[in-house]
Parts: sequence; structure tokens; C-alpha cells
Amino acid sequence: MASINRNSLSDRRRAAKRGRAHKAATDRYPPIAGGGLSNDLVMQPLMSPVIAGAMDCLRNPSADHRHDLTVLTPGTAGHDEEAAAGGSRRAAKLRAAKAYIVGNSSRRGVSVATVAAHLGLTPRSLQRLFEADGSTFSAFLLAQRLTRAYRMLRDPQFSDFPVSSIAYDAGFGDLSYFNRCFRRLYGATPKAIRQAGSRQHEEFDVAVDA
Repeated sequence: MASINRNSLSDRRRAAKRGRAHKAATDRYPPIAGGGLSNDLVMQPLMSPVIAGAMDCLRNPSADHRHDLTVLTPGTAGHDEEAAAGGSRRAAKLRAAKAYIVGNSSRRGVSVATVAAHLGLTPRSLQRLFEADGSTFSAFLLAQRLTRAYRMLRDPQFSDFPVSSIAYDAGFGDLSYFNRCFRRLYGATPKAIRQAGSRQHEEFDVAVDA
């Protein structure tokens, strides 16, 4: 019984620490209010190095994917007014999808189905919007989560939080998957990135005090 109580207390303490980490991270890196597009990744072209790295981690192209990408890539349609109007509507829907993902990427329940439902689209329609822009829904979501984790690891405010807590806060449920994708994208382990950030801050403090 005592062992069970100790385990229960330990679980509550870990949950409380994760809760504090999430609040601190949300305060530090808040989601975009009102669906705005001020986030760095959203403002960059979708095929930025981070998105490309996420796609590399997810690498699983299929024949259907390549076919859809060819059909939907901008520039393959006609240039009449109807096509232009359709392109504008698709672009607006894509911007709305990206804004929603940016604001909710730390929630592990975010999926192509939940985002599509929020926007009133079918999951396949949402996937095609990203494919037409040269990426995938999964790659964009993964890139947002990896970037959030990277920023937290470099931030001294979170130096006491375990890597696992930061991964959890960023939206990952599998630590080994997080470590694998993070290392593939940044070329270093989360621990190494954190240590490099700590050294830079220490050097800055020394320079300021000199």
C-alpha cells in the first residue's frame, strides 16, 4: 500500500511538473491569437529547411501522393478566372489550416481529421492542400513541434526541465521518435543542443560583466 501511495504521489508530482512546463512554454511561446500568421514557420515558404527536414523524417511517398502532387501543383491548371478564384480559395484554406496547426501543435490530439473537421473539410481535401504546396500535413505539424522543442531547449528558462518533459509539451507522445526526428533535423541530440545553448548564454554573461 505504501508503495502504491508513493507511486501515486510521484505520478502527481510528474504531472504537476509537466503542467508547469506547459504553462511556462505557453507563456513564453504563445499560440497565435485569432488565427494570425505571425509565426516564423508559417511566414516562411513551406519548403523551408525545417519543413524539408520533417518531410525527410516522415519519408513515405506513395504513387497516389506523387500523382496528386503533379495534378495539384500551382501552374498546371488553366489561367482563366474560375481557376484563379479556385486557387485563391485553396490558398485561404491552407493559410487557415496552417494557422490552426501553429496554435494547437502542442496538443497531441491534433490530427488531419481534427483539423479538417475544424475547417469543414474532408481529411483528404486537407491533405491535398498541403501536397499542392509541396509538403504534407504531417511534415508541417512535425516541423512546428520540433521547432517548439528546439526553442525550449535553447531557452535558459527551461534548463531544469527534462528533455522528456519538453518533448511531451511540444506534442510528442513517443520520446524515441522525438529523439530520432530531432537528431535527423538538427544534426545533434536534444541534450547537445541544450548544452550548446547554455555555453552561449554563459559566454554572453561573461562578455556583459567584462
